[in-house]
Amino acid sequence: MNFYIFILFFLILVFLFSFIIASIAVFVFVKFLKFKSQNLRRNKIYVAIILTVLFILFELFYNPAKNFKIAYIEKTNDKYVITVKGKRNLMVHDPISALKKGTYMDSAKFVVTRSCGIIKGMELPKENDSYPTINNDALIIDNKTITINLFYNNYDNKIKQPSSWNGKYKLVKRNF
Repeated sequence: MNFYIFILFFLILVFLFSFIIASIAVFVFVKFLKFKSQNLRRNKIYVAIILTVLFILFELFYNPAKNFKIAYIEKTNDKYVITVKGKRNLMVHDPISALKKGTYMDSAKFVVTRSCGIIKGMELPKENDSYPTINNDALIIDNKTITINLFYNNYDNKIKQPSSWNGKYKLVKRNF
């Protein structure tokens, strides 16, 4: 129940803040731009509603988490290690954290046997506590790019789950 009260209070606060910004905007239009309007109060409310909706849409749909578009490949002994990096969302434990949209740096390493060609998901080493990859997926490596297209067999939810690292990356060679 406290969460709903907080959300309601927050929405009222956002609307009041938007109303203040709308009042300033209408004042600027009337005084400096010689804008004539019959219903300034109604216009303030419309602008405040629009600003509130835009803020809420921004908070709901903007996600700062992303994969960086550069992957690194390194030779170690007789194998190759592909490293991809990106930002991931922090776990949210309270409403303020949800609005802050914090992120942290994360990376994934894929150990492969060759530095070019198509590497099937089943060729990748699997950790004991992870879901197995599906055989049709692959890492596709050419000279300058790598495409990661991995899916996991999620037995708990009975779904084919895509890897969060899927995508096309520019390939940078290190220690070759």
